[in-house]
Amino acid sequence: MKALTIFFVFMTIIAFDSNVLACSCARTESICEAFARADAVFAGIVERVEDKKGMLDGREIIAGQVAYVQVVEAFKGVKQSEMVFRTSAYRTSCDVSYKAGHRWLFYASYDKASNAWGIFQCDRSNDLESAADDLLYLRGLPGSAQRTRLSGTLIGASGQPLTGAKVKVIGGEQTYELYTNQNGVYEAFGLPPGKYSIKPATPPNLKQSWSAATGLVRDGNIVLLEARSCAGVDFWYKQNKAIKRSK
Repeated sequence: MKALTIFFVFMTIIAFDSNVLACSCARTESICEAFARADAVFAGIVERVEDKKGMLDGREIIAGQVAYVQVVEAFKGVKQSEMVFRTSAYRTSCDVSYKAGHRWLFYASYDKASNAWGIFQCDRSNDLESAADDLLYLRGLPGSAQRTRLSGTLIGASGQPLTGAKVKVIGGEQTYELYTNQNGVYEAFGLPPGKYSIKPATPPNLKQSWSAATGLVRDGNIVLLEARSCAGVDFWYKQNKAIKRSK
């Protein structure tokens, strides 16, 4: 789980502004970790945003936001149809900038001092188009929380999900073959607890750019599944521009 010393994300981003601080994320929560930690989990639309102004080095900047979010689909802890999110002036490059019309999946935490909601740095809150893996788990509750779940997403060179891609999951002497769905998500329920290596087949004309593991990570693309836990690896690809020489 994330360290208790992590700050709430009550912030926004201003590109190339000296008021933006750098950030680094040690690891990404698994979906079940994020769900257990959050006070409320829901899909929503940002209806309107109020920018708070401030001064920095003699110039006016955005020093925080108040975002009014309409709840569209609730999964945990939602008691009203509209949620109010506040940000502060102390921002990092990991933080969100709210814009009217954006559709988000929120793993939200409540701050009693400001009587408002916020999200953690580096958590799983994301725009809905990039949250297909999370939505599969959330819409499957409570059943999806009763078994182990291994999952992830494959993303192509232009940001599109890779559909029908084969992914090998190796645990001990057992190998499982999975295939991504229309949203580029692979998943497996009920695997025995243990260590698993995740190896997707590289699509033609592409090569792996990078990967990001979630949950308990052992090494690289090897994750650890505990009873009723979830973990996985997301993969991103870029065009393979290498030209094969003919013999």
